[in-house]
Amino acid sequence: MKTSRAMGPLLAVLLASSASVASAQQITASEPSVSEASAPAGASGASLLPVSGGGYEGSSFSNDVGTPAIGGRTSPTLVSEVGGETASPFSVTVGASWLKGDFGAASDTEVWSVPIGVRYTLGNLRLTANIPYMRIESDGLLFTGIDGTPLVVAPRSPSFDRVRKGLGDVTIGAAYSLPSTSTAGFDVELQGRVKLPTASRSSGLSTRKTDWLVGAEVSKTYGAVTPFVSASYRFFGDMDGWDLRNGVAASVGATVDVGANTLIGSYDYARRASRFVGDSHEVFAGFSGPILQNRVRWTIYGTAGLSRGAPDAGAGLSLAVGI
Repeated sequence: MKTSRAMGPLLAVLLASSASVASAQQITASEPSVSEASAPAGASGASLLPVSGGGYEGSSFSNDVGTPAIGGRTSPTLVSEVGGETASPFSVTVGASWLKGDFGAASDTEVWSVPIGVRYTLGNLRLTANIPYMRIESDGLLFTGIDGTPLVVAPRSPSFDRVRKGLGDVTIGAAYSLPSTSTAGFDVELQGRVKLPTASRSSGLSTRKTDWLVGAEVSKTYGAVTPFVSASYRFFGDMDGWDLRNGVAASVGATVDVGANTLIGSYDYARRASRFVGDSHEVFAGFSGPILQNRVRWTIYGTAGLSRGAPDAGAGLSLAVGI
């Protein structure tokens, strides 16, 4: 799809339910409590105290995961798709993103990510791969999710170090744009991505399970404006002692061409990943432009949370270089 088209959100998918990042069967009341469940490697358990209005005292998260509770689309996806589109069919993208919020809890969570990605376009087919370097400061139990977004499992896990950092899991993906002649003039893109458990066990950044998603996005251009709607369904591998939910994430928004630059805005929704986190609602805004005859493309973006299950604020930038 062209740069003017919204490709940031994790495309429109099959069902409609909720969150992009979250996904995982909810932990039911009949299952062990967080403090009793066998935690992932390196964790001995967690303690949670419910507080009025939702969330848990001492927890860093109270949202849906995938972008830790961050909405239906993920910033790394925007970076690699909209911000990664250059005049060359092959490009390398380097970025940096930050998010912070209390997620309705007593303490803040802060996540820094430096994703490095590659992208190759062949006709209507686009192939991508990325790996993030992450620094997570949180009382919560969270790991690298698809596209390098934080996957929140439990709001609090005292047995883990509050600060964890290192290389996260690799995500590989493919997207195919259907010919508009077969879609009544609409632009339709189908996507699939797989997150592989490549991060070291000692880093505490990986569930050590494979996650994957299917998605689709529908858009149509009217002059300089391209409205879009997208959704994706994520399947998360269950960790030992934790039963994660599979689920949907959705986004609606538009891109606007401003000369050679592109402005994008959207509302994103993501469903909770477990009963220990809440649903995520947030707004997203980004701006992307070419330099050096579109051999290089820069992108900046920001997010604002609308619910306790979303980060209070987030920001990022990226640079894509065509080769």
